[in-house]
Amino acid sequence: DVYSWNWIIPAPTPFQNPDCWLPLGPPSANDTALFALPLPNTVVFSSNVTNRQLTVRAGSYDFDLNDRTYRLTDDESVVVGDTIMDPSLRLLDGTLSGVEGRVGVGNSANRGLVTVGAAGQAAVWTNTGGLYIGEAGKGTLNVVNGSVSNTTGVLGYAGGSVGTVTVRGTARPGRTRPVSMSETPVRVR
Repeated sequence: DVYSWNWIIPAPTPFQNPDCWLPLGPPSANDTALFALPLPNTVVFSSNVTNRQLTVRAGSYDFDLNDRTYRLTDDESVVVGDTIMDPSLRLLDGTLSGVEGRVGVGNSANRGLVTVGAAGQAAVWTNTGGLYIGEAGKGTLNVVNGSVSNTTGVLGYAGGSVGTVTVRGTARPGRTRPVSMSETPVRVR
């Protein structure tokens, strides 16, 4: 069976701590990890983790991956911003790996933000499929210190959508930071 597990602790806590989840967790490889507390939070990874899907609906989350990999297996692996709650996700010191990523999803009022890396804390976000920044919503991707890779990159996928990508800082050693866009015209300011 597939379940959604809700993160319930508003403090820096290990992802693997069962007390942080409702129902008592952590989520298994077949489950969805849902983050919806409307507060800033740090989630610490002490080992590699595999889930079906990651959804961030509210709040501001730092994922301190500690040189680990957080692997997601569903076709819509990573969803950030499928509500009007302005959620954000920042990846630090590790790898988020999925099939497809969506940031700012559903309707024009929905917004989402993903930041890859910070000063001194490189991160990698890889998708074996597409990455949609602003899919019928407003999405923002900031690559600060690290890299993002995917087979297809789309900014502003539907009418009324806004997709923004900012790349700065340095890439993680051995990685490149290609940015590719399709589906809609792109305006550069």
